[in-house]
Amino acid sequence: MAVFVCVVLLALPALASGALSGAVPMSATDGPDTNATPSSDSNLTVVTAQGGELGSDDDSRVLVFDPSTGEAVWEANDYETYYDVDPLDNSTLLYAAISADGGTYAVEHDWQSGEEERLFRLPFDSHDVDYLGDGEYAYLDGGNDTAVVYNHTRQEVVWTYDFREHYPPSAGNGPESDYSGDYTHLNDVVPVDNGSKFLLSPRNFDRVMLVDRETKAVEWTLGEEDNYTILNQQHNPSLVSTDPPTVLVADSENDRVVEYRREDGDWTMVWEYEGSLAWPRDADRLPNGNTLIVDSYRAIEVTPDREIVWESSIPRYLYDIERIALGDEPGGPSMATRSDSFASADDDRDRVVGGPAAELEDAAAAVYNTVYWVLPWWLGPLGFVLLVPALILTLAWLNVEIERAIAGRVSTTVSRTARRVTSPWRRRWSAGVAPTSVPRRFHSGLALLTVGVFVVPLGILLRLVPGAGPISSDFWWNWVPPHFAVILLLSLEGMRRLLVASGPDGRWTETCSRLYSALAALTAVLGIVLAAFGVLSSADLLALSNAGTLLAFGSVAVFGLLSFVQYSTVPRGDRLSNALDPIAAWAPARYAAGLGVVATSLFVLGQGLQTAVFPLSSVVLSFVFLLDGDRILARTETVVRPSLGRVLAVLRYSFRPVWLAVAAALVAKTLGAGAMANIVADIHLFNTVTLGVVLVVVSRLGAGIPARLRAESASSTD
Repeated sequence: MAVFVCVVLLALPALASGALSGAVPMSATDGPDTNATPSSDSNLTVVTAQGGELGSDDDSRVLVFDPSTGEAVWEANDYETYYDVDPLDNSTLLYAAISADGGTYAVEHDWQSGEEERLFRLPFDSHDVDYLGDGEYAYLDGGNDTAVVYNHTRQEVVWTYDFREHYPPSAGNGPESDYSGDYTHLNDVVPVDNGSKFLLSPRNFDRVMLVDRETKAVEWTLGEEDNYTILNQQHNPSLVSTDPPTVLVADSENDRVVEYRREDGDWTMVWEYEGSLAWPRDADRLPNGNTLIVDSYRAIEVTPDREIVWESSIPRYLYDIERIALGDEPGGPSMATRSDSFASADDDRDRVVGGPAAELEDAAAAVYNTVYWVLPWWLGPLGFVLLVPALILTLAWLNVEIERAIAGRVSTTVSRTARRVTSPWRRRWSAGVAPTSVPRRFHSGLALLTVGVFVVPLGILLRLVPGAGPISSDFWWNWVPPHFAVILLLSLEGMRRLLVASGPDGRWTETCSRLYSALAALTAVLGIVLAAFGVLSSADLLALSNAGTLLAFGSVAVFGLLSFVQYSTVPRGDRLSNALDPIAAWAPARYAAGLGVVATSLFVLGQGLQTAVFPLSSVVLSFVFLLDGDRILARTETVVRPSLGRVLAVLRYSFRPVWLAVAAALVAKTLGAGAMANIVADIHLFNTVTLGVVLVVVSRLGAGIPARLRAESASSTD
């Protein structure tokens, strides 16, 4: 009953939000208001909403609304995704959008009549298109990392700027040896001086640059490589002034809008607005000095002294905002001319310096902003933060209750089946071991060992076979460090299961013990080598920082070392054995080790998901650690007091939803339907690594029932 009450109280804010939410905010259901023609001082504003990545019905739209009344005037949602929008005149909007068939289009739309006046195809996922006049358009070809000028009248490309011709691979995301991956993620092109220059925004460069159209020379650059304090995954910069150069930009990953001014070759921050922004995408300076801003789920107008004039909640993932009467570039002043309106360039009004509370708040906000893609629009940050522990507690509670209910029957059924199907040769293998544990441990251990020890050499041999093609390079094996680490961990797990199944005095016990020790030592050595190589060579082995790489492969080494100690063939009485035996036998130390493994896994996974490119094999490596932590925690529960064991079981089961969710996301990603946009699928569903992880997941789902729960359930059913 206490668990039920806790769940209800935690879920109550989310349930109340859903029940009282009503219709989607800011919806225009009655068609356009043809009397709402903007004048020179009109407030009519247009925004585009990218919508949820998994599809969100009416969330993806282009919307005209009146901020003074908070009412929608017109909207269209004929496309799946909307990006940049530019008002060409009082009635015509030009925007880039993706249709249901996956094509990306430039659309000129008369919002008053509802007619599409011009439509032409753009490169896939082009984020921006701008009209230059005389039939020319500037747009982005993100897949080829190129800015393009296209003459629609002549139906030909008349100018390009290819970043691959001007910058090394190390400038963007992806491998340092080539231009694969999401190299630039171009998101904005702004014509300057009547189209003689272009302000370009390669998001993954963390930089904004001004490029001369005729010479293709870069006149200046705002931002530095790997210096995220200046810009971090910026969007939609605008040139507030050309002399001196002054840039207003949405600094998305830093959750702020910032204005920089360039004098004597140096950039100085003139103005900053944070105001609890959540991944802002656009900011425009109005002639009155105020700034229009959109972040993930709201549009606001703020004064120079950072006071909010109006605010509108508009789902979901807003991308661009424009004041229709003012056109694409409203031409507002630099904050350098309004410095008497605010005390400091830094927006530190609500900033909490240090402390666990601030770190937890930032972490919760980052998680919410990430998963907002798939959440209902009415679920706010507070409801989400409370709903997560409610769901985890519910799943953990159901897991315990279900296992208590079926444990006795499962134990009896497995015991009878084992006695009936276990062959004489397997009885000899597992002499002295209870038959209930033999089939599961023996079969899963043999399967994992087969994957790790036999299938990999087969894949390597297939690489040497002429014409083997993708079977040799993709199906069996990938030459990436995380793949090696995962295979060693899976082989170690398979040998451990065979060792346990062989029993303390079985025929193959000593042989299994020696092989296990050798694999554990090899795993430890490989982890040390990869950790050192990743740091000393500055190689980005996991698409993480060097610290993240060190932690990931250092954990592989530590786990291999612990495994070596646990089942080592070191003779009793040896100094090392005597020193480590008490530690291995002390339950709190073992449990702390399990929590450490889980925490490491979640940290590496979380850090990786924040990068622009994260290999799927690295996600799998983190996931295997999560499973290993689950096993260590399960073993600890059997050596503590029954009451404490139940508490530890609930805690361990609380991690089950996490690794089940990660498992589902991995399968979805390998099938091409995942929501993790920055994951590079370097392995697929039928790769040896993935097959091995599936085997571990299936076996773990059938394991972990504490012996006392089986005994209690069996006694209650007798």
